[in-house]
Amino acid sequence: MNTPRILAVLTAAALLTGCGAAPEYRADLDNMVTITEPPTTEPATTRQTTTQPATTQPVTTEAPTTEPPTTEPPTTEPATTQPPATDPPREPIPGDRPPVLLSGQTVHVMTGAAFDLNRLIGYGDDYDPHPTLACEGAVDTNTPGSYVVTAVITDFAGNVTRSNITVNVSGDEPGASSRPAETFAQFKETHPGSRYGVDISKWQGAVDFGRLKEEGVEFVLMRMGYGDREMDAYFEQNLNGTFDAGLEKGVYYYSTATTPEAARTQADWIVGTLNGIKPELPIAFDWESFSHFQDYGISFQELNACYDAFATRLAESGYSCMLYSSLNPLRNGVWYTGGRMIWLAHYTSEPVTSYEGSYVLWQASNTGRIAGIDGDVDMNVMP
Repeated sequence: MNTPRILAVLTAAALLTGCGAAPEYRADLDNMVTITEPPTTEPATTRQTTTQPATTQPVTTEAPTTEPPTTEPPTTEPATTQPPATDPPREPIPGDRPPVLLSGQTVHVMTGAAFDLNRLIGYGDDYDPHPTLACEGAVDTNTPGSYVVTAVITDFAGNVTRSNITVNVSGDEPGASSRPAETFAQFKETHPGSRYGVDISKWQGAVDFGRLKEEGVEFVLMRMGYGDREMDAYFEQNLNGTFDAGLEKGVYYYSTATTPEAARTQADWIVGTLNGIKPELPIAFDWESFSHFQDYGISFQELNACYDAFATRLAESGYSCMLYSSLNPLRNGVWYTGGRMIWLAHYTSEPVTSYEGSYVLWQASNTGRIAGIDGDVDMNVMP
């Protein structure tokens, strides 16, 4: 693949962060690649033991937009030795806790379709890249109704998580839940903070950055790439638009890396593509494929090693890094948060998030409306 190049004439002001006059330079990328759909990956094989026929159904790779519903919390059977009491965050002790259910406890199956619990839930473990899944109970997909089965997830240390899963069988696709739209002005009123901005990608199409600034937007985070170093089709246009409007900028990379080597390669691509441009905000590592985490064949420890490799490589070139994550992976210990800058995604109409950890940026709405962007956009606030 030819690496896109950004040709920039930097002034001294371009190397500074914070408010002030916009740097007088523009970007020009060669060999842009327009991708209409994110690339698929070849996930590792997941070991599963189940009493039901295992038929693969399509995997949804869209990022979660809401916190999964919770009915009854999973019960766990931890190993005999308990970890010493300590204040979070901490590095996990091998085998000190059972596997973690990463998805909701209510799933849907179309009438007549094959039932395969492994395709309907996500789960993972601190150290075991291949925890096993067994399903207790039966589902008759030829008969509409609600069924309850038990997911039994076991890691190589013998720790077990048991969770009741409600399986709704019907001939109708479940309706997508959506939060009410809110204007940027309403968002600022309901989410007190120091500064406000939006994050965008090709899904927002052409953006009028001048209008965004008139509406009070102070910073814009834009997707630079995803997958195996594929550039967002609107990145060049968005980058130049923020320069022209005098808006502070940040970039994020939607990663599916499963090894530190892959994460370093992605960081190298970002550095080469920026070609000396220094965004005012930290570069964000965005890994969010948790709805079928077991398909990637990695443990939480290995996932965190990917972030560390990404951040370290960026730091070697003078760039800071932050971790983008929704609420649940932060709460349930998927991510180690100590010493990391967190970009929190938690959609709520409440003025404060229920997340108890520290964060530098809060993506508090995914149904924002603002002049300059057609349709919904994510809105962010700095504490």
